[in-house]
Amino acid sequence: MLSDITHAYIEKAAQEAALKGALNIKAYDVEERLPLVEGFLVMSVSSMRQLRAMTAHVERALHEAGAKRRTREGLEGESQWVILDYQDFFVHIFLEEARDFYGLDSMWSDCPFISLDLPEAEVKDEPSSLLDFLELN
Repeated sequence: MLSDITHAYIEKAAQEAALKGALNIKAYDVEERLPLVEGFLVMSVSSMRQLRAMTAHVERALHEAGAKRRTREGLEGESQWVILDYQDFFVHIFLEEARDFYGLDSMWSDCPFISLDLPEAEVKDEPSSLLDFLELN
């Protein structure tokens, strides 16, 4: 069973990532399949610049919350997938195309989802296009 502290760290990372624009954020309880790991947090970003920035932001938020990162893989070169190892859980940050290519979500689809309380997307006050204008009126 997922420990309370691991759940709190995963949720903190997910919330911070959502506030910075991460896409398709999902968390999996993988403990039954990987006895030494409790959970995976998986998210996507749309550019290399965002991959680097999201990695730094998530690392900082987890550090401030008290989590201790063991290793980080994927920031060197042109990698499209960063893995942050916090021993009891891993954070996977993908470029969208790489996430589709590697199929991590389908690999862990039989694992239970970890519920996340994520902030809702901002509501636009003004239409940004004619289509938005027509939908508002």
